[in-house]
Amino acid sequence: MKAAKVSIKIDKELNDKIVLYLKDDRNLSMNVEQFVEYILKEIMNILKEDLAVIPNEGKELKERLRGLGYL
Repeated sequence: MKAAKVSIKIDKELNDKIVLYLKDDRNLSMNVEQFVEYILKEIMNILKEDLAVIPNEGKELKERLRGLGYL
């Protein structure tokens, strides 16, 4: 079963830059939506690792992310 999807809006200029990047990199076979989702997942993994390493300093950020539904 696939996860439910939601829509987000990004600046057209950023979208155009991503399109150019994806066209230039022959090793990437994904569209803008897939690319943005991949990047966001990677950032969330980094944030989770950072928060696990420094729980006291990251407590406020962790609470904010949890409140937004990211953790």
